[in-house]
Amino acid sequence: LRGAQVAALRDAVVAALSAGIAAGGATIDDFRHADGVRGSFQDEFFVHRRAGKPCPTCGTQIVKFVAAGRGTYACESCQKRPRGSGPRPRAARAGARSDRRPASPESRPAARRR
Repeated sequence: LRGAQVAALRDAVVAALSAGIAAGGATIDDFRHADGVRGSFQDEFFVHRRAGKPCPTCGTQIVKFVAAGRGTYACESCQKRPRGSGPRPRAARAGARSDRRPASPESRPAARRR
């Protein structure tokens, strides 16, 4: 990123964080603030927990997949995959379950030394 792009990204991050704080944060599941109130910023999410529904921007079906052990939601039309990454496994698409388990430490390749 260069000058104007960095500034635009910074401004967008500040705006998103400010909006989230003003809305009391994003309450997922049963979290409550100390006063018992839920945050409401999750109501602004475009794809989170909307697997199988149309993207509000382009209408493509939102998919859910696992990334770093966490459920992740995306519109594969609006949110392009990084170059060099292949398609998501079919089992990781919306509505499907995967029986894959994390690799055991013994089956992982040894870390390289510098």
